[in-house]
Amino acid sequence: MMIKIKKEGEQSMGLRIKGVRFKQHHTEFLIGYTKAAEILKQIRSDEWSPLNPAGYQREVIERRAKEYGNFIAREGISPNAVILNIRDKDLDNIKKINEAEFEIPDGIQLWVVDGQHRLKGLEIMGMNNPSILDLNIPVVIMNLKSPDPQEAREKEATQFLIINKTQKGVRSDLAERILAQAEEKKKQYADFEIPTFLRKNRSSMVQKDMVSKIEETREKSE
Repeated sequence: MMIKIKKEGEQSMGLRIKGVRFKQHHTEFLIGYTKAAEILKQIRSDEWSPLNPAGYQREVIERRAKEYGNFIAREGISPNAVILNIRDKDLDNIKKINEAEFEIPDGIQLWVVDGQHRLKGLEIMGMNNPSILDLNIPVVIMNLKSPDPQEAREKEATQFLIINKTQKGVRSDLAERILAQAEEKKKQYADFEIPTFLRKNRSSMVQKDMVSKIEETREKSE
């Protein structure tokens, strides 16, 4: 199903974004930042379902979305940009408000290419903590357009695959060692929350050592 996060019948101004336009080969981009609430009011996700068999996005896993939302709510930061696409309009339809600010009219749909779980997590957290939606979020808007809706969707899906399939994992052992050394210097572990990524992936000796020490100190303090 194509998920439209903006409420049906809701009247609002267009999405305002501070940033710059540029071009790669023949494709126009707008890169910048805006508030999470601005993005949420104007996006759609092309999710696969029996009613939308051509969709290329999987249904959001709410647990993953909530994990991200909780991370941000605890003052975590997320520098990765959300990637959106405009399928059926030129970027020339975007109003330039001043030298570094643009407004995307309310009628232009922004399709989520990458960042589906992050956006859903922010939306969930915003229900009980509206201030979360005032956070500035980095965003890249592509203009992979076509008069043929299916061709535009295929261009989008191609970028989705490039982003999610061609990224090569980078060794993180040095960063893990630095974090482990920093933890050794701490005197109190009782209130320290074990990061989700350490709980889920205990493959390295550094991670096993960090988790076991935190858990051991917690047991002694209880």
